[in-house]
Amino acid sequence: MHGPLPGFESGTSRPVAGLIDSEGVQADFVEDELVVTTEDPARLKALLSRWGGQVIHTLRSHQPIPPHYLVRVETSTPTRRG
Repeated sequence: MHGPLPGFESGTSRPVAGLIDSEGVQADFVEDELVVTTEDPARLKALLSRWGGQVIHTLRSHQPIPPHYLVRVETSTPTRRG
C-alpha cells in the first residue's frame, strides 16, 4: 500500500487504503473518493446529493467516452432514500 497522495488543496493529503481479496490480490484506493463516469447530469447530481459529494476533478476526453468525475464523498452520513 502507498502512503497518502498529495491533496488538491494546498497543505492537504489524500489517505490511501487497500483491500486484499481471498486470492491475495490487493487493490489500493483513495479513501472517500469515487471515479464516476456518466453523461447524465441528473444522475451525477443525485449521487452528489445522496453522499454529500463534491466533484474535485473532471476529465473530458476527445474520444467518444463519457466524462469521468473524481468525487469526494462523505461516507459517515449518506442521505437515505425512502
